[in-house]
Amino acid sequence: MKYAALLSLLVLVGCGAPLQQVATVAAPTSSTITNPLRAIPKPHPARAMPLPNLAGQWELSFMPDAQAGGLPGVPQANLAETNLQQSDNTISADSSQLFWLSEYSSEDFRIGSVCLGGETGNIAGTVSDDGLSFSLSLSGDGVTESAQVSGAVNSDGSLTGTYSGNNTGLDGCPLNSTGSFLGTRVTKSFSGTYAGQLANDQIASMETISVSFTQNPDSTINLSSSDNGVAFGLSGIVLGSFFEAPTFVSGNGREQSFDGYLPLNDPRIWLWDEVSGDRGILEVQQ
Repeated sequence: MKYAALLSLLVLVGCGAPLQQVATVAAPTSSTITNPLRAIPKPHPARAMPLPNLAGQWELSFMPDAQAGGLPGVPQANLAETNLQQSDNTISADSSQLFWLSEYSSEDFRIGSVCLGGETGNIAGTVSDDGLSFSLSLSGDGVTESAQVSGAVNSDGSLTGTYSGNNTGLDGCPLNSTGSFLGTRVTKSFSGTYAGQLANDQIASMETISVSFTQNPDSTINLSSSDNGVAFGLSGIVLGSFFEAPTFVSGNGREQSFDGYLPLNDPRIWLWDEVSGDRGILEVQQ
C-alpha cells in the first residue's frame, strides 16, 4: 500500500507538474558590440588647396570714397603699376618694381600725383586661400604715405577689397584716404608699331614719332623709334601696364627718356618724354 502511494506521487510529479523554463539571451551581433575606438573622432585630412599665385604684372587701382572739395586736379583713381614677387604666402614689390600713375575723369593719365612728386615705394604682405592683406607705401618730395589693404582673390583671378590711408584729411591723394581697391592681372603686352604726335604745351612744339615695341618674357622691353625722321633704339623695363626707358641721347643729339602706359581697356599707348616734357597718344599701326 505504501509502495503504491509513492509510485502514484512520482507519476504525478513527472507527468503533470510544469517544468521551469530558463530565460534565453540572444547572441551578440556585430551591430550591438560597442567598439571603444568608434567613440574617438578621426581627424579630417589637411586641406590641400594651393595658394593663389600672384607673381607677375599687375595694375592695382585705389579709388577714394570721397574727393576733396576744391582741390584742383584730384584724380578719380590712383594706379600702382607693379610686378609682384611671391615666396610661399608672402607677396612683395620694391621701388624698382613699382610705378605710380594718376587717372582722371577726362581719360587723362599723369605720372605721379597732385600730392607727391617723384615717388618711390614698396609693397609687403601675405596671401592665403581665404584672402590677402598687404601694405603699400609711397615717398616723394619729403612726404611718405602708406595704406593698409585687405581683400580677396576672386575666382576670375582679380583682387578686390578696401584700403585705409594714414591721413583721411587729404582725400584724393594717392593713399591719404579710404576707399575701394581693385587688382587686375596684366595680360596685354607692348608689341607692334605705334605712331602719333608728342606735344609740349610749354614751348608749343609738336613732333611726329613712330615706335616699334617688343616686350620680352623677362619684362624688359626694346623700342625701335623714329622721332621727326631720326632713328634710334633703346630698352627699358615693363611694370604692370607701364614701361620706363632710361635717359639716352638720340640721333639728333637730344637727351630723351621715355615712359609709356597701355591702359587695360584702351588699345592706344600714352607716351611721355620725361626730359623735354613732350607727351602724346600713339595709335597702333596696321
